[in-house]
Amino acid sequence: MIRIILLLPLVCMVYKASLAGELILHESFKGGKLDSSWHLHVSKGNEIVLKDGVAEIRANLHTYAHISRQLGVDNVTVKARIKPSSPAGISWCTSIFLVWNTANWCQMGMISGPDGINRFYAAETLEGFTLESYLEPCDHLLPHYLRIELGKDVLRYSISEDCKKWKTLRVIHRPAQLSGAPASLVVGKGFSNDKPNYSNPDLDNDYLDRGPWVTSEISDIQVEKTSPKHLALKPAERRSLSESGLDPVGKIILRGKDDPTFEKVAKFYPKMKYPKEAVGVPEHPTDIAIDHLGRLQLNYNQPPIAWIEIGNPGVPFGDEKTPIERKWLSGYIPVLTLTTRRSDIEYQQTVFGWSEGMSPDTSLVAFICLEARRLKKNAKIPDSITLVANGERHQFELTSEESSQDLQIACMKMGWPDAKDISKISISEYNAALNEVAEFWRRLLNRVAVFEVPEQRINDAYRAWLAYSQLNVDKINGIYEPHDGIGFYEENYGYSCTLHYIALDMYGLHDKAERYLDSILHFQQPDGLYTQNFGLPDMGTLPIALVEHYNFTGDKGWLSRVAPNIVKIGDWLIRKRKEAPKEGITKGLIKFRPYCDYSEPEVNYFSDAYCCVGLEKASAALEAVGMKEEAERFRKEAEAYRADILASMDAAAIEFEGRTVLPLVPENHRLLKSSGYTGGDYYGLVACCLLESEFLPANDKRAYWITDFIERKNGLIAGVCKFQTGGIDHAYTYGYLLTQLKRGDPRKVILGFYGMLAYGMTRDTYSGVECTFAVNGSNMWTLPHLYSATQQLRTLRMMLLREEGDDLHIAEAVPRAWLEDGKVVEVRRAPTYFGNVSFRIVSKVSEGQIEVSITPPARKPPKRILVTLRHPKFKPIKAVYLNGLKINKYKGETIEVSAAGRPVKLIVRYE
Repeated sequence: MIRIILLLPLVCMVYKASLAGELILHESFKGGKLDSSWHLHVSKGNEIVLKDGVAEIRANLHTYAHISRQLGVDNVTVKARIKPSSPAGISWCTSIFLVWNTANWCQMGMISGPDGINRFYAAETLEGFTLESYLEPCDHLLPHYLRIELGKDVLRYSISEDCKKWKTLRVIHRPAQLSGAPASLVVGKGFSNDKPNYSNPDLDNDYLDRGPWVTSEISDIQVEKTSPKHLALKPAERRSLSESGLDPVGKIILRGKDDPTFEKVAKFYPKMKYPKEAVGVPEHPTDIAIDHLGRLQLNYNQPPIAWIEIGNPGVPFGDEKTPIERKWLSGYIPVLTLTTRRSDIEYQQTVFGWSEGMSPDTSLVAFICLEARRLKKNAKIPDSITLVANGERHQFELTSEESSQDLQIACMKMGWPDAKDISKISISEYNAALNEVAEFWRRLLNRVAVFEVPEQRINDAYRAWLAYSQLNVDKINGIYEPHDGIGFYEENYGYSCTLHYIALDMYGLHDKAERYLDSILHFQQPDGLYTQNFGLPDMGTLPIALVEHYNFTGDKGWLSRVAPNIVKIGDWLIRKRKEAPKEGITKGLIKFRPYCDYSEPEVNYFSDAYCCVGLEKASAALEAVGMKEEAERFRKEAEAYRADILASMDAAAIEFEGRTVLPLVPENHRLLKSSGYTGGDYYGLVACCLLESEFLPANDKRAYWITDFIERKNGLIAGVCKFQTGGIDHAYTYGYLLTQLKRGDPRKVILGFYGMLAYGMTRDTYSGVECTFAVNGSNMWTLPHLYSATQQLRTLRMMLLREEGDDLHIAEAVPRAWLEDGKVVEVRRAPTYFGNVSFRIVSKVSEGQIEVSITPPARKPPKRILVTLRHPKFKPIKAVYLNGLKINKYKGETIEVSAAGRPVKLIVRYE
C-alpha cells in the first residue's frame, strides 16, 4: 500500500523573493498540509504521515520514502530539522538531498557508521559514484538541524540544535559535477548508485533486504540564498582544505628534517586486533593456521579444527579478553609460541608443523605443547588439559618433566588436517621434532642474502617474510603454485606470483625462483596468453620475471630455454594491439580484464604499462641470446606502444580542484569515480601498481600527476595506501615508494616502510595482511598474505640496494638512526644485475668518520657504485678517501665509486 496521510487542511508553504541571504521557501508542515509543488515517493508499504509541523516517515529500514520538489536556484542554503530512524537504527539515513541529475547529488543526514557508531553523514555522488564522509558522533534519539550551504566554489555541511548556532563539520571545493543550479530538493530516505542492479536511476530504490520497520521525522525545511559572506571559500577554509587530504600521520612525522622511526609511527594507532600466523612445511599443499585465540584452523571461513582447553571443566586457552603474546622461535623460525597468564599461572602453547624429511610429498603432522608455569608459590596448576579436535575431546594429564612442580607440560601430535592419530608424546620426542624443524628452517633461511641492520625487528622480519612465502607455495600434482593466502585466496594470482619470483631472486633463492617459473609456464596457453585469476598485467609481469631471473643469475642457457615462451607472449600482445582502435583516446591500447577485482574488459593504463615494459625487457633479453630478429620486432612494437600510451595519458588528463589528474581508465574514469575523486581506495592501489611497472620515469610529469594526487587527496595513511574509511592496503604502496626514492626523497620511503611494519602486519610475528583498518586495529582475515610478503621484501631491499641503468645504488634510504655511532649496516651475498655484492658500513661518528667496505659485483661491473651516507647529525662531508687516496667524486651525501672489480674501502670524514 502506498499512501500519504494529510491532517488539517492549512497552507504550509511560504515563498519570498530570492534575494541574497533571503528566504526562498519554508516548509513547516503546519496543520499537516503539503503544498502541491512537492511530490511523494514511497516504496510499497511505506507511508509519510503529515501531522501539524512534522512529516513522519514510516518505512522499512532499507527502503525509500521521501518528498521532492523542483528547485532551479543556484547558490542556496538548505536546512531541515531531522529526527533519525528509531528504534532499529539509522543505517539508511533520513537526509537532505540537493539533486542535479540522476548521477550527481549531495546529501546530509545521520547514519550508523562502519565502526558501529551513529554519526552525522555527508555524501557526494559524482557521475554515479558516491564519496561518503562519516563525521562526528550523534545521538540518534534526538532531533538535529542539518544544513547544506552551496556557494560559488564551496560546499559546506553543518549541524545545529536550535537553528541559530551552527557547527560546520565538512567543507569541500564544490565539485565540477555539481555546477549550476540544483534541479530539485529531496528530503527523506532514498538511495541511488545508477547501477544496473538498481531498478531506478534516481533515489527511488530499495535493497533486497528491506530491513525492519522504522520511523523518522522531518520538519522546518528552509531554503534561502546563500549569504554573500558564505559564497566563497574563506582563507582559513582554503588553508584547511590544502591539508585536509594529506596523510594524517605523514604530515606530523615528516615535519622538520628528522627521519621517521618505528616508535614514532606505531604510536598513532593500535596494533592489529586479529593476528594469524601459519606453520608447516615449505611447499606442502596443506598448512596450519593459528588464529588470534590460538586455535588451529585450515580455512578462515570454517570453524577451527582444534584448540586446547585448560582444566576440568575446560577453559579455552585463548579468549577475547585475556592478552596473548605471540613470538617466533629465534624471532623468525615458523615455530609459534603463544603466552597468556591467568590466576598466577603462565600458559605457553607452542605449535609447529612437521613431515617426514620435511617433504611436501609426505603427510603433515601438527605438534602442540602446552606448558603451565606457576608464577606464585601457592598458585594451583590444573591437573589436565583437553585437546578438542574435530568435535572430539582428548584429555591429557599435565606432568612435570623436571624435579620442580612449578612447571607442568603436555606434548601432543596429530595428523593434519584430519586430526587423526592424536596422541600424547614425551618431551624428548617433541624436542627431537622441534630441533629437526628448527634446523631445517635455519638452513633454508641462511641461504638467502644477509641484510643486517641495527634494528632487530627488521633482521627477524625479512626472514619471517621469506618463511611465510615458502608456506604460501603449494606443490599440487608436481606443480609448484604460489598461492596468495593460507586458508584464503588459495589460487595462483599471476601478477602476485610473478612479482614474488623477482623477490626470491633479489634475496638469492634462485633455485626456488626457477622452479616456480618453470611451473607457471605450464599454465601458458598455446597462443601465448598467460593470465591466472588476475588479468592483462600478467602478460607483462611474466616476461619481466623471466628476464629478471636472467638479470640476477646471468644464466643464458636458462634464458634460451624459456625464450620461446617470451616470444609467444610478445606475439600475443602484438596481435591484440592490431585489434585495438586506430584512433582516439584508446588508440593502440588493449581492452582486457584489468585485474582480479574487476572482471569486465576495459582499457586500463596499469595493464598497458606493464605489457609495454614486458615487451621492452623481452627485446633486450632476446638480443642477449642472439634472437636479433625477434628482439628488433619487439623493440619497434614497444616503442610504438609506449608512444600510444603516453599520447593517451596526455589526452585523458583532467583538471580537478586546480591540479592535473590522470584517470587510469581513460574511457569512463571508472576508478576516479569509484574512489570519490580521491587518491585512495582502488584509484591509489592501481595507480601505485602503474608506478611500480617503472613505465613512467620518476620525474615524468605524468608520474607527478599520480603522486601529487595520492598525497594531496586522501591517498595515504602512515605513508602507505589508504583503503576504505580509516583502512590501509599497504603492499600496493611499493610503486609510490620506489618513485619517491628515485626522486631523492628517502624520508617518505622510510615512513612507508615503518607504516608497513606498524599497521600492515602483526608487530611481533610479521604476518602481513591485505587490508587492515589501521585507526582502530581491526583487520581482515587475509593473513599471512603472499603479496604483502613480496612487497615488504622488495621495499627493504631497495632501501639498501637498487639498480638503475648501469648504476648500483647502496644505502639510499638507510635511516639516519642506523648510522649513529658504533652501529653497523651490512649486506652479504646480495644478488644484483651485475653479480653478487657485499658491503659493510661502520659508523664512527664520534671519531668524525664513517667507514664503508664493498666487495663489488664481478660478473658485469656497474658503471658506477653510488653510496649514500645519511649522517645522523646531518653533518656535511669534509673529505673522502678511496683505498687510501683522496677523491672528490661526491655530491651532498652521495659518493661515486668507479667499479673496478676490486674490493673498496671508503673512509668518509665529516666536519
